Amino acid sequence: MWDSPRQLNVAALLFALMAAAMLAWGAIAWTVHQSAFALHRVVVDGNLARASRAHLETVIREELNGTFFTLSLVEARASLQRVPWIKSVALRRQWPDRLEVTIAE
Repeated sequence: MWDSPRQLNVAALLFALMAAAMLAWGAIAWTVHQSAFALHRVVVDGNLARASRAHLETVIREELNGTFFTLSLVEARASLQRVPWIKSVALRRQWPDRLEVTIAE
């Protein structure tokens, strides 16, 4: 292999492609974690007769963390459904910095 220019060129190309792919992946991962994509507004919708708004706000502040791109809606929904009296929760991202939470008791 070391005396074959063709094989060395193929190996160099593969290494260059892998380095470019890892660099692109790192740049994308760094970008989506920036504070510019943080969720600044959380809008809670739904008629709450028994569930406490204060408790919901506490759960949202403590357990829902991440940016617009990194917030796991499945985990967030599960966290909010553990609140007493909550029957169902629907979450929706609204560009650029808003999360809409619709709650049914």
